[in-house]
Amino acid sequence: MSIMTIGYGLKSLANPSTSVTLQSGQGQVLPQGQYMVMPGKYTFVQWYDPVSTTWKNMQAPVHGPCFYLSSDGYNYRLFNPTGTIVGGVVTNGGTANTAKNGIWPAVSSTVTGVTVTPASGVATFNAIVGGVVSASAPTITNGGVNYVFPPIVTFSNPPAGGLVATGYATVSGGAVTGITITNQGAGYTSAPTIILTTAYGDLGSGATATTVLDTVTNTGKLVAVTMANWGQSYTSVPALTIAGLAGSPAVTAIMCFAVTTAPTATGATNLGNGSLVYFGAGLTGGANTTTNPAYTTGLFTPRIGYSAYSTSATLAGISIIDGGLSQIDASNLAVVAATSNGTVAGATTFASGASGGVTDQSFVVPI
Repeated sequence: MSIMTIGYGLKSLANPSTSVTLQSGQGQVLPQGQYMVMPGKYTFVQWYDPVSTTWKNMQAPVHGPCFYLSSDGYNYRLFNPTGTIVGGVVTNGGTANTAKNGIWPAVSSTVTGVTVTPASGVATFNAIVGGVVSASAPTITNGGVNYVFPPIVTFSNPPAGGLVATGYATVSGGAVTGITITNQGAGYTSAPTIILTTAYGDLGSGATATTVLDTVTNTGKLVAVTMANWGQSYTSVPALTIAGLAGSPAVTAIMCFAVTTAPTATGATNLGNGSLVYFGAGLTGGANTTTNPAYTTGLFTPRIGYSAYSTSATLAGISIIDGGLSQIDASNLAVVAATSNGTVAGATTFASGASGGVTDQSFVVPI
């Protein structure tokens, strides 16, 4: 498909809209062209990041405005992440082995490499050992002058497959006084360069800073995992097995679930007809060994789901309007019921529903 020109005029069958229906874990690369994309409530628009060599979400699916996109035919896609593994939190990096420092793709040798394998399903992981920026504040080598606003902090990229470090600066008395690390990154083979870009409209200049890699706490240890294949149709969180590093390294899978079967209620004496059930969006993952929130629990924005009105005090047979998006399964989600008379029974308890992947429909319109 050639690139189409945005302009006025009556649309016809020569440039029709296309319905894209995706099941759990399915993606569709957008052909070359310019589009108005109307994602379904569970579908993400993603772009391929050549640094981390993974697909990343451009926005969270919501009920709202459409999305305008110019695709090159390779690096943009629609993806339904429900029922998939979207990443992992490293809770134990194992015993340091500097010989294993580096980026280990999912196709690495199970004998000489570092591998992460789920107990079930077809998801596959890339493993990253060492190469994180020190969590201590970088060194300010020159504070510069005339800064009113903090300059924008950018770290140079790691080798392909690694995760870039991020941070922000603080200013006092017109000079840069410090840089806070918000993501330590992963996979660096040498300390990244820090670039300080003066904020638009500011007159500050001259600030410089340097950083170092963590060669004590995380070198030679598993520090991050990324997805090579997100898998599909998971309904529970699988255990992950790590091979190639000693010291019992551990990773908690980060999931993307939608509620597929609503819970039922008992003791719901004050619910009755006209009850609406909300499924609380949940985050999980445990304590990460490194400061990398954007690459672990920040992979998508959880969203509360809700049901249709119930006609039963037990909520039996309730239908779901929006299953929401969460990182934990339905058995761990908070459930809140709103009633037509504004009361909630104190004795009400909820039996677990089910969660996993759902089929979703989006529309793509050439423009």
